Amino acid sequence: MDEPSAPWPLIQRVIAVAGNPQDTSSPAAVTIQLRDAAGHDYTLRLSSAAAVGLCTLLSTHPRMRQTFRELAGTDRFRIDELVPVFEIYIKPETDTDRTKLVAVLSALAADDTQFSFAIEEYTGDVQLDVIDEQQLDRVLDAIGRIHHLGITIGPPHVAYRERITRRAEVDYAHKKQTGSSGEFARIKLVLESVPGDYGHSFMSIRADSILRADFIDGVERGVRSSMAAGVLAGCPVIGVRVLLVDGAHHDVDSTVVAFETAAQGAVREALRQAEPELVEPVMRVEIVTPEDHLPAIIDDLKGRRGLTDGRGRRSRDGIVVTATVPATHLFGYAKSLAAITHGRASCTMQFDHYTRVLLPDDPGFRPAAAVRA
Repeated sequence: MDEPSAPWPLIQRVIAVAGNPQDTSSPAAVTIQLRDAAGHDYTLRLSSAAAVGLCTLLSTHPRMRQTFRELAGTDRFRIDELVPVFEIYIKPETDTDRTKLVAVLSALAADDTQFSFAIEEYTGDVQLDVIDEQQLDRVLDAIGRIHHLGITIGPPHVAYRERITRRAEVDYAHKKQTGSSGEFARIKLVLESVPGDYGHSFMSIRADSILRADFIDGVERGVRSSMAAGVLAGCPVIGVRVLLVDGAHHDVDSTVVAFETAAQGAVREALRQAEPELVEPVMRVEIVTPEDHLPAIIDDLKGRRGLTDGRGRRSRDGIVVTATVPATHLFGYAKSLAAITHGRASCTMQFDHYTRVLLPDDPGFRPAAAVRA
């Protein structure tokens, strides 16, 4: 397709989102109306999967967050950072099964800011990201109500992440010669650790005056795709800022794809230099229990590598115990707590922080998926 003679319109507002996400028979189940900076309106008719993908993408962009708030009247679309604690993969048997599954997940994701899903580009499998086991049960229950759905549900496992421990700087050149044509791209990246438990950011510093804008866009795409799988255990990388500080191009051999490839190689090399560590999510658990069950609860938490606040505090409903426990050891905890206390205690959980996983000496070690029985 020819490039447009005029620049692409700059979308400033989402006017409306309408449609029935359960209508899987139509290839255009959702209608989205957009408005650009010049006041022109555009209508997109999308499948439910594409619509959710677009809304999720736009809602993560700072300029669009207020638009989504105004559109829904609430925080209906995801505008906050999601820290997944558990992940699960679902393999649909057919394209029809995938369409049915995505329609239900789309409705769930639109109503729950702490749930997300993604479709694997090459396999077509669906990955679910949830914040706790209770949410996972609700999602699986909704999926279970779909009639004649052919899927294979894998076991849930803990969402491990990778994080760098030192600054790294890499000057990387991608060169390739094929017959009379070639590829060339050179970039200089700096990776810095930043506080927080979220993903990564990309900034171009001084390179704007050296490289074309589309080359910088290619670098950013390469950076973001590489952050999806770290060099230590293949887990997503969090808590890192990537700075593009320099670069060089060739008038003939440089392309956007060449710069994207260079960025992927540069990130992998920089991550190795940055001494990454594997981290696991730690949950803050609050338990309300009658006092006579307190010793058994504390002993059970210690057996799960939990750190408690002592003997708890008194409240109107009983003794409140607060603890931080690695998510790896919390599969099935609600049922275990009910068994220990004969159903007289309750608990709530939320993500608290990441902590380093101590690895065996084997450099090829990858953590076994902690799964519930």
